[in-house]
Amino acid sequence: PLDLGNIGNLVVVGGLSFLLGVIISPLSRIIYYPLFLRKQTMEKRVLEKIKITYPQVQVDFTAEQWPIIFAHIRRENLEIANNIDKSRAFNVMLRNISLGLLLLIITQIASLFQDRNLLLHSIIAVASFILLITTTSQGLRFHELFYLNIFEFAISTQLPLTIPSPKII
Repeated sequence: PLDLGNIGNLVVVGGLSFLLGVIISPLSRIIYYPLFLRKQTMEKRVLEKIKITYPQVQVDFTAEQWPIIFAHIRRENLEIANNIDKSRAFNVMLRNISLGLLLLIITQIASLFQDRNLLLHSIIAVASFILLITTTSQGLRFHELFYLNIFEFAISTQLPLTIPSPKII
């Protein structure tokens, strides 16, 4: 058994948790993006949404240029860049939690066939599925917010001070 009072054990567990996160993050990206982002990348979807919402605004960049725009934001205003980075960090965290929940659901379904405690495994699987849907939708929201903040900053630097009202979708 693990003695949590021992500092050495905490350091080992923390290090192993970090390594597990490093391993799981690419795996979750491989599973997450094809399942939840269909035809086009999120950055293209966000830029198209901006163009539809504000048809009178001239957009002088493409969605693929977001890393260059973000590097410019980081150089111009580090505080804004850090706030934008928080959206990406939340997205990664929620994506990894979603993968963990998916693995938990799979193990609970497998346990249904091996164990006699059907009610407990069913409740855990259903609760995990509800949490999976919630964390995935929130992760997608933060993923969209990351690109939205980048593109809004880029557009705001090229606009005059009078901004027309948005078109309601």
